Amino acid sequence: MVIDREVPGIPEALRSATFGRVPFGMLSRGVSGVTGSCLIVNLPGSTKAVEEGFDTLGEVLHHAVAVATGNFGHHD
Repeated sequence: MVIDREVPGIPEALRSATFGRVPFGMLSRGVSGVTGSCLIVNLPGSTKAVEEGFDTLGEVLHHAVAVATGNFGHHD
């Protein structure tokens, strides 16, 4: 396995964001987790789906990386 610790909320959010629009999105095998101080996010295969994934993650990505790296200080 590539990750040390799973972060299940990220793939749940990615699937949830497309629910009702993308019929097969619920079948996604998305996984995300932490290895050392690296956050790893498995995004869907199409360019459009990756862009949508970043839109979904945009608000929390900075915080998620801070948690993964142990940098819990104030974030701008």
